[in-house]
Amino acid sequence: MRALSFCGLAVLLAACGKSSGAMDAGRQVDTSCGLDCEAQQRFGLVVGRCVQYSDTKTATPAGMPPAMATVVQPVFTLEDNVKVLPVEYRQGGQIRMTDSFTFTPAGDLKLVRREFAGNGSVSFQNDQGVLTGVTWLTGTTAAGDTATSSVQADVIGRPGGRVKEATTYKASALSPTADELVTPEKSYDGGLTLLFSETPEHAADSRRTYVAGEGFVIIATPLGYGNAAIPYRQQKRLDGDGGFFDCSVQ
Repeated sequence: MRALSFCGLAVLLAACGKSSGAMDAGRQVDTSCGLDCEAQQRFGLVVGRCVQYSDTKTATPAGMPPAMATVVQPVFTLEDNVKVLPVEYRQGGQIRMTDSFTFTPAGDLKLVRREFAGNGSVSFQNDQGVLTGVTWLTGTTAAGDTATSSVQADVIGRPGGRVKEATTYKASALSPTADELVTPEKSYDGGLTLLFSETPEHAADSRRTYVAGEGFVIIATPLGYGNAAIPYRQQKRLDGDGGFFDCSVQ
């Protein structure tokens, strides 16, 4: 996996004391907390947030590590000067996968790169080889909507070496079932279920349940090439001591 070098806590805290005041897509974009404070709150990508997940409908027993945890890291700049929020997926203190997310000027959520333990990755580029990402959600996504992205997938780590493949990536939003709104932490009144379709397939998630203002409360992900997409349900959200702690081991 590519090494990610993040800014220090002191720099981050200093940055949080000011806003860029930039105007994008007809709205004021506050970058003081990362990339886009409004979008980050909407999609649950708060820097420093650590979320624990269970692989059942009940919480992991006390004293045992959760089945999985996600940690939102500070802003990182990829090639092509694309700024992203890396989200690490951890099990027992080990990083199994990292997703690099960005936002459009309108605040739409896009996945730019997915990296796996052992140097595997898939990056989503345009026809000129520039990182562009695939769209997952917009601020107005509703049940019945489908976001389709036509990209070049730069794939590393599969048999046959590095390849670029023309890829169609779809994120289809549906009304969630009652079961998809139940987690060990709580039950939700509403949300969206996202079904993912990638052709050809590069270890995409099968589905997620999204609740606005909370984030992804169910994540069904393979965490690597060739694995089954196991569903993980949110059991505890930990915000704020500023230390980017690893809640996958506690």
